[in-house]
Amino acid sequence: MRQPTHDPLTLPAVRSPMPRPLVRGAATIALICTIAGGFWGKPGPAQVTTLLVIDLSQSMRAGNPPRWVLARDKALAGLDNAAESIGLITCAARSRLAAAPASRADRGRLRDCLDQLRVEAAHPDLAPLPGAVSGTRLGTGLAMARRVLEGLSGPRRVVLISDGDDPKHDSDVILEAVALASAKIDLVVVPVGDPMREAAIPLETDLGIDLLEWQGAPVRTRAQPQWLATIAEAGGGVLVDRIPPAPGPATDWGTFLLAYALVAWIWYLAYPVPVFLLLFPLKLAVFPIILALYGCQQGSDRVEAADQAMDSARALLHQAANLGLDDPQRALVARQAESWARAAATSSRPPKEARLLLIQAHLLHGNCLPMDRPALLAALELALEESDPAFLNQIRWSLAQCPPPGRRDTPQKSPGPAEQSTAASEGLGDPGGSAPDSPRRDSGEVASGQGTENTPGLMPGTGRLPVLLDTRQPQQLSEAEALELLRAALARQRREAVRWNRDGWNRRAVEVPDW
Repeated sequence: MRQPTHDPLTLPAVRSPMPRPLVRGAATIALICTIAGGFWGKPGPAQVTTLLVIDLSQSMRAGNPPRWVLARDKALAGLDNAAESIGLITCAARSRLAAAPASRADRGRLRDCLDQLRVEAAHPDLAPLPGAVSGTRLGTGLAMARRVLEGLSGPRRVVLISDGDDPKHDSDVILEAVALASAKIDLVVVPVGDPMREAAIPLETDLGIDLLEWQGAPVRTRAQPQWLATIAEAGGGVLVDRIPPAPGPATDWGTFLLAYALVAWIWYLAYPVPVFLLLFPLKLAVFPIILALYGCQQGSDRVEAADQAMDSARALLHQAANLGLDDPQRALVARQAESWARAAATSSRPPKEARLLLIQAHLLHGNCLPMDRPALLAALELALEESDPAFLNQIRWSLAQCPPPGRRDTPQKSPGPAEQSTAASEGLGDPGGSAPDSPRRDSGEVASGQGTENTPGLMPGTGRLPVLLDTRQPQQLSEAEALELLRAALARQRREAVRWNRDGWNRRAVEVPDW
């Protein structure tokens, strides 16, 4: 047989001891590096910098739930889905930078501000000065955002969250929106509030809840999405219901192609290893490993399904809370939320948060299916674990209004304002404490019907979920127990008033339409 002839220049390569797959791999990597060389040294656009401008004027207190709560929820939802650098500006009659722009890993300050927007609203830097035009100056918030972003490079945007209700519609906010467009800063406007229904602005006073008045009449406020659309149009922006995610940086194709080549050739050279393991005498050990990997995947799928059920329950609870008490859809939506919460509670994740959502769903459709006293006491213990003041007060008032035995159709008359003030003046309130003439009973004992012995190794509230479906006749609430609940609620209300600096946000407008 005739031997092939080789060029003398290629003969050393043909006779090389290096395996030919390695030669082909090195040649392919060199070719890809040559092609990708044009992409290296050309980074994508810088990370987007976003400033949230949230309206905290007094009109944001109107509605049920209040508009500032809706603004906070939308801001937190956008924060969870965003990868850019985000900061916060709060505005009312004036504005302040509450949190400087921070990356995803350094958003502790921003989250604290969003979680305590009510505290932020009482900041003196937001109150109107003498001679102010109104208590809603959105233009000051946009102006501060423009000044902060002008010194930064890369894509920038401003997200304005407001109800749009300004007693003095003027050109200031329009001019600032135009200035944002001139500085090539994107503008996104997110409205909150119901534009079809007027609402009063509540004021918390020492005597209870009062209404904000202007020239002798209560102020009635309504969301103004048309005005917000005008602001968005002037700034060349958009009016959306939720914060859209910002575009991320471009892909570095050079690194991507090189990584793809390396992974492809590693797989090409290593694929005989699984075949060797299957043919090896100890090949039976491979199957437990495969089963373990499959079990881990199934566990992650269950956790993901539980998270989706929790998200669905939260969304339905929020929708049910926005419906009126006389709306027949309220109970239906709350029952759907209850079903999703049950699905999450029976998963492999800790069911504590799911049980809390389940109790909230029961309270939302409580007009159709009243919760009896044992179920409410179980809910009270779980709420104490969660440290939710609003939830605690809601459960305590439901406890105080439990009907006596034999009178399910006629709810027990709740104590009037005079009795509340008497209970408050006694100064004996202590959340979770005991009334002087009534020993405190453990909620678990009442809810479960057991004795005073506690089951060892169980967390408080464990096993209380079936109590929520208890349909036994409600037990009568004694006068001492009702006073105990009232004292606890009033004492917590006094502490919350100090913590929220009630005089800061509850300012009465005299010369300035402050809302």
